[in-house]
Amino acid sequence: KGVVNVSPKKIIEEYKIYRVGTDELYSVEDQPSYKALKGEVSTVSDMEVVRDDKRIPIRVTGAPIYNSDKTIEYAIVVFYDITEEMVLNRSRDEFFSIASHELRTPLTAIRGNTEMILDNYKDKIKNKDVLEMLSDVHEGSVRLIEIVNDFLNVSRLEMGKIDFKIEKTD
Repeated sequence: KGVVNVSPKKIIEEYKIYRVGTDELYSVEDQPSYKALKGEVSTVSDMEVVRDDKRIPIRVTGAPIYNSDKTIEYAIVVFYDITEEMVLNRSRDEFFSIASHELRTPLTAIRGNTEMILDNYKDKIKNKDVLEMLSDVHEGSVRLIEIVNDFLNVSRLEMGKIDFKIEKTD
């Protein structure tokens, strides 16, 4: 349903628009409708609207519409329900986390066993090709573990599970 001639503050109050995960009403100044009326195009994805006692995450885009005199006539604001997108993102994050953990276990065994073979039996292996293959397997497993760890870190970053310790440096 369209909303015509309604102030950004009225939209927040009437439609119960909150900042995601809080009971704090979304601030007027941060709203795309407000920014559009000031001449800015903006998009936010940290809003929730309450409909039938259910919170729905939304992405909101606002843009100014100018008249022939190049002054702002009104703003157009589009609300997108991003519930499915958030579910898909959460599923993707969980998949990467699980897949990374599942990959790390056998890779750690491969790295550890090749390292033991190279440390304890290097002198007993006469075939240089076999020794080179073992070294390649070990180096490859080390690289793959680093990649898996990078995937896990990216997943943790995206889920907000990494705490940053910000310090001044020289």
